[in-house]
Amino acid sequence: MEAEEEAKSSPQQLIKSANSESWKSANKKKRPISSPEVIGSNIKKRQTFIKDYWLSKPIDIHNSFEKLQPDDDSRQEAVNNSEIIGRIKIQKPPPIFVSGVEDLSPLKNLLDEISDKAYILKILPNNEVKIQPNLSENYVKIIEELKKRNTEFYTYQSKKDKSYKTVLRHIHPSVSPEEIKTAIEEYNHKVLRITNIRDRYTQKPLPIFFVEIQTNDNNKTIYNIDKLLNTVVQFEPPYKKREILQCTKCQGFGHTKNYCFRSPACVKCAEKHLTKDCSIKQKTDEVKCINCSGNHPASYKGCNYRKQLQQKLFPTLREKTISRTTQNYIPTIDKMTKPKMTYADVTSRQPKQTGINSEGAYPVNQNKTNTCENVNNYKLEEMMLQLMTRMDTILNLLTSLVNKIQL
Repeated sequence: MEAEEEAKSSPQQLIKSANSESWKSANKKKRPISSPEVIGSNIKKRQTFIKDYWLSKPIDIHNSFEKLQPDDDSRQEAVNNSEIIGRIKIQKPPPIFVSGVEDLSPLKNLLDEISDKAYILKILPNNEVKIQPNLSENYVKIIEELKKRNTEFYTYQSKKDKSYKTVLRHIHPSVSPEEIKTAIEEYNHKVLRITNIRDRYTQKPLPIFFVEIQTNDNNKTIYNIDKLLNTVVQFEPPYKKREILQCTKCQGFGHTKNYCFRSPACVKCAEKHLTKDCSIKQKTDEVKCINCSGNHPASYKGCNYRKQLQQKLFPTLREKTISRTTQNYIPTIDKMTKPKMTYADVTSRQPKQTGINSEGAYPVNQNKTNTCENVNNYKLEEMMLQLMTRMDTILNLLTSLVNKIQL
């Protein structure tokens, strides 16, 4: 009955009842009438009343920006996709080095048409330009267009096409490469090539194998393998040579002939033909270097141009300095020239009997000769120490060369 009476009551009566209830609650000091909660409750009651009225216009209570907010499922899917993209390492294609660029505008117009401005240029000395494409598709297109125009350029092998190289030690050379391949592939590695390393001079097979595997995310786990074919083995990264690369096609430095599209140059006469097509077949002194125009072949390691690049890319190691422990043992000139006197000699003001004359004093000439001899001895000792330190550096270099030869 009470519910029916409330339903029959007019809106004004409802508002009055709401105000009276709020007044009562204010007298009880539970909450003030002007509190946000009371005002909000009153507005909600009015809205529900207007909404339920059958002749009233429906009020759109939806948020105008609700369409821009994705659902929970789509939001979670977007987060997962962003995490996957963040984990994937995007590899850039290798750069392209174009030589003989005197006018940049034709090259830039061509790159804009092919790659839609998705590239970066860098101006280098000697009219050379470095092109860095952002996408591998653009890299292939640029290479094809440059080939059609007979452009002088060179590039490098892509990282995804490179194989992961490692060295396998402590396995007998009589073991066949096929057995080693099957044993390595049990650890989820795709083996591309296995080569047994031989001694440089005797050509005797060594217990060392050069292994190339397919590039993958788990390549570094191959170093965790310590047993192979019931044999204790060891995987090591290959030794990196501290020597600059030289192309056997154009005789340039920093790249190889497999990705060189320059004009050929002879290593002997510096003419524009391959070395195998040269008319000079015998040893002769009439040779010319294409890099420095010197009287030597382009592959000569004593070339000044090559030395400058080698020093720039691979600077020499610092020479070993004399340690403090060895310096402490070097006697100074003051200690050597100072006469040895006891406490009794100092108190009695009489020097030692060694090196004195009959008058009880040091001879002047003998003292001078002693000091000169001591200084000369000191200089000889210092020279010997310097020679010893240089010999240590030479021995270190020799040992490193021997290790390279063994590999």
